[in-house]
Amino acid sequence: MVTEIIFAAAALLLPAAALLLMRRMLAALGRIERSLERMAGRSAAEEPERGRRDAEQERYAEGIANILAYGTREMRRRGGEAQ
Repeated sequence: MVTEIIFAAAALLLPAAALLLMRRMLAALGRIERSLERMAGRSAAEEPERGRRDAEQERYAEGIANILAYGTREMRRRGGEAQ
């Protein structure tokens, strides 16, 4: 009789514990999904800013290359006397 009560209680508690565990796992997955959506939204919002910074960096590099090319042309034109 006692054994039957213990088995009956286990049969009721085990599914309840499994449901509780699954509920907690689903809640955790929902939090992860929301945080990933926020991160994706941020990176989409940062994309124009990143593109602008890349364009500025590229213009800066082109400017430096033009300055060096001009200096090299002047050095060749003057035959090294500009040193």
